[in-house]
Amino acid sequence: PHQRFTMRTLNADFASHKLENIDAPYTINIPTDDFKDFSRSVGIFGAETIVIEIRQSTPDGQGNVQIYNALRCMTDSNTYQITMHDEAKLGPNGEFTAVCDTSAQQDDTLFDNMKSAQQVYVGSFQSTYISGFLKNIEKGVIRVHLATVEDGPGPLILHHSMGNENSYLRLVLAPKTTDDGIEPAE
Repeated sequence: PHQRFTMRTLNADFASHKLENIDAPYTINIPTDDFKDFSRSVGIFGAETIVIEIRQSTPDGQGNVQIYNALRCMTDSNTYQITMHDEAKLGPNGEFTAVCDTSAQQDDTLFDNMKSAQQVYVGSFQSTYISGFLKNIEKGVIRVHLATVEDGPGPLILHHSMGNENSYLRLVLAPKTTDDGIEPAE
């Protein structure tokens, strides 16, 4: 028997420009191996959510700021966190790009300094999608773009270059939500 189906299709020209116009004022460059190790630990912990937090110190006289980036997951009884640090200059619009210094991730003074810095971003994201994205990547750097909206975190954009500007993998992930709206990051 012959059957006929009518399927809706997505007009790629119409939808493609929407992903290009997401304003993401915060970017963290994380070595793939470090991000994958953290993601595996999240799976072992059994956590469903990854919290990404950025804090920065007040600029010194030369415009240098200390930037602290934390990836954290929590269960009922445990918290696992890695913290990365960088020194950067603020751009003309207050934006910055941090390149993670993974050699000092677990230093106790790093945690203390981070607590005293001002929180500029915090968002919670579903860990299973991030883990699935990272499984396809072997080496290099993951660019983590963090967008904001009026009332909190916006989409997370994971970007991995495949060798040239036209070849890349990208995951756009909305913040984790509850029935009442965006899930508060702890």
